[in-house]
Amino acid sequence: LEFALTLQTKIIEGTGAGELNYAESEAIDKSYADTTWTHTLVRYCNNNSGGNVSVNEVALVCRYHIYGEDTVCSILLSRDKLGSTVTVPDTSQLKVTYTIELAYPA
Repeated sequence: LEFALTLQTKIIEGTGAGELNYAESEAIDKSYADTTWTHTLVRYCNNNSGGNVSVNEVALVCRYHIYGEDTVCSILLSRDKLGSTVTVPDTSQLKVTYTIELAYPA
């Protein structure tokens, strides 16, 4: 079992070769039905680099504030290696969607 706390190759924020512009995440849907809570998060990544950008993994990172401190921390909630490389052409957009479901007993 392989476990990692970081991405193998993080794609830098920017417009240079191999870089992507990361738009703010959106909380698209929150719902509670029967005994299941569902939350959908979406993030768009824009390629303005002048060439193709190859994406091999994506991650869900949560930023949080520790009560009583001025520090903002990050925690890696999910790291997903893709089955095959996704090529994002120049001037195109990659949409990453995470749907989190929590089942609660009745």
